[in-house]
Amino acid sequence: MEQLYTLDQIIAECLIKWKRRECFLNREQGVPSSVIREISFMREMQHRNILRLLDVVNKERSVHLVTEHVELDLRKFMDTSPEIVKTPSVTKDFLHQILSGLDYCHSHNILHRGLNPGSLMLDHRSRSTLKIAGFGSARTFGVPADAYTEGGKWDLASLPSAIADSKLLLGL
Repeated sequence: MEQLYTLDQIIAECLIKWKRRECFLNREQGVPSSVIREISFMREMQHRNILRLLDVVNKERSVHLVTEHVELDLRKFMDTSPEIVKTPSVTKDFLHQILSGLDYCHSHNILHRGLNPGSLMLDHRSRSTLKIAGFGSARTFGVPADAYTEGGKWDLASLPSAIADSKLLLGL
């Protein structure tokens, strides 16, 4: 069941940003697959370092993504505040946040495939919280590692090639 928000509820919760995606749809093709992928991945993920999708509004030939408000992307921040970005502590913190968001994506079998400073957004309040956005070219990937592990440890019996490789390494 779709959850509906009134504008008052959204404004009370946080500032929002509308992202308009021109689709130029025709009746046969519908919404482009990249837009559907972006929406489905963003709806699935709830993490501090991933841009939160609040709603999707479909109008005649365009789709509007309603997200939490972000002021600027990392590229613009690097251009306007190079002295801050070059600080080792800021660089380390940003890298930690990026890796935390990517770890969350990967734990949900999602590969971003388009990570760049333009797809890393800065939270409007603090300007210190990075949010990963731009999931249009993202894809799901393979079987989760849990299928090959037992209690967090690799179960080599379930991987025939790993058995052969381990025997070679051990000289067996």
